[in-house]
Amino acid sequence: MIEYMNEPIYYEFTVQDIIDEYIKCGDIKKVAGIYCMEKKSVKSILNKEGVL
Repeated sequence: MIEYMNEPIYYEFTVQDIIDEYIKCGDIKKVAGIYCMEKKSVKSILNKEGVL
């Protein structure tokens, strides 16, 4: 294993986290950047959940 100064932290997030962040900031591009996802993935999640 590679030696790190600090071990990487793998955050888990849910669909509700993505929805809440979108409601808070209102920008798909920012939400995609926060969660390291593609914009089309964020948009499909929001469409599927009926937010958009």
